[in-house]
Amino acid sequence: MSSDEHIIEGLKASGQRMTLARREIIRAFTHSSSPLSAVAILEILRKKEILTNKTTVYRELKFLATQKIVRVIQFDERNRRYELSPGEHRHHLICTNCKRIDDVILNHDLDEVEARVQTQKRFKVERHALEFYGVCEMCQE
Repeated sequence: MSSDEHIIEGLKASGQRMTLARREIIRAFTHSSSPLSAVAILEILRKKEILTNKTTVYRELKFLATQKIVRVIQFDERNRRYELSPGEHRHHLICTNCKRIDDVILNHDLDEVEARVQTQKRFKVERHALEFYGVCEMCQE
C-alpha cells in the first residue's frame, strides 16, 4: 500500500470523511519532495481539474495538521508551507533566488547538540529548525 493510501485508509478507519479534495491534497504531499504552500496545492488541484476554493484548501490543511498528518513550517517569509509529518526530522535547503525548497536529511541529526543544550543550559528544547540558505543548482547556471 502506498503512503497516500495508508493515510487515506487510516482517516477512513477513524471515521473521517474522504472528499475528493482531501484525497488529492494528501496525494500532493506524498508526491512532493518539498514543502507546499496553500497556493501551490490549489494550483495542483486546478491542474487536475478539481475545482475548489482557497478556503477549502486552508480548511483541509488545518484538518490534516490537527490529525498530525502534515506539519506547518514557516521560514523567513510570511507564507506558511506544509509538509507531511516526517518519521525522521528534516531540514531544508532554500534557494534565495527562485525560492525553491528541498528537504535534506542529515546522517547525524542535532539530537546530541539538543541534549547538551538541555543539560548545560537547563533549557527544555521542544523543537528545532535548521535551514540552509543559498542558490540552487538551476539558478547557478
